Amino acid sequence: MSEQALRAINCPKCGAPVSASSALLRVTVCPYCGTVIDAGSHLAMGRSKRRKIDTPLLPGMKGIMEGELFQVIGLLRCLSGNESWDTAFLLSDQDHLLAVRRHSGGRGHEFMEPTEHSTDAPSPSAAFVSLDGRDMPITSRLQARIAYIEGQVPLTIHKKSTMHVALCPGHRVEWAQDSCIVWRVRSIPFATIRDAFNLAAAEPAPEPLPEDLPEEPAPLPPATPPTPRRFPIFLVSISFLIIMLSGLCSSLSSIRGSLGLKSSGGTISTPGDKAGGEHGESRRNRSTKRK
Repeated sequence: MSEQALRAINCPKCGAPVSASSALLRVTVCPYCGTVIDAGSHLAMGRSKRRKIDTPLLPGMKGIMEGELFQVIGLLRCLSGNESWDTAFLLSDQDHLLAVRRHSGGRGHEFMEPTEHSTDAPSPSAAFVSLDGRDMPITSRLQARIAYIEGQVPLTIHKKSTMHVALCPGHRVEWAQDSCIVWRVRSIPFATIRDAFNLAAAEPAPEPLPEDLPEEPAPLPPATPPTPRRFPIFLVSISFLIIMLSGLCSSLSSIRGSLGLKSSGGTISTPGDKAGGEHGESRRNRSTKRK
């Protein structure tokens, strides 16, 4: 594939021009809509949402590594069980590919460069891998899920696809679908990366992804005492008036009882009036007898 053809990729979703810097890179992500594009077939392979990952290297940064000027061209996050790691891919103007990998467990950075001799993907039952003309024993295997892609990466992968990894002494074999790459691995201090790319003096703390790592339960809010129930003011006023009227009626009833007042035909009679009436009645009876 010619250099002109490599740089003439358009996004199959939005049509925006997408750069493909080298034939070593198998997948590129559209910076406008996030579509994952196969750099060989120019077909869409899914989407990748932009997210923050645990690496100080971001696409577009430039720095001198191994005596060459490199530029960060892509980022990749992989998940395997409770572990995760982030890889930044670097490409020089001389078409040399490097990778810097950071593990979520805080074991520092690893500097990876592809070997001169590639190999086919090892079979699931293989115990050795042919590297540099000799058989290298496979010490461990694992499967990783692709959680995030940005920029360009050297494997034919897309978000949520599976990548297989075989670890050998000093080497790392990664393959997915029809692509395989063998890395020569060695540790690298963060100071080397910091000085090469003019990064901050302190290494940033890891920031786990909420949807990939288990979430801790949110703390319960502090307990607050219940608010006392308050009645409306007008209900209190009406209750007070009813109590006052009841007390007033009780007072009037007790006063009437003590005075012996009675109501008869609308006229109020007293004990004196009753005695006078009886005296007048006796006089009328005597006058009648005389007649």
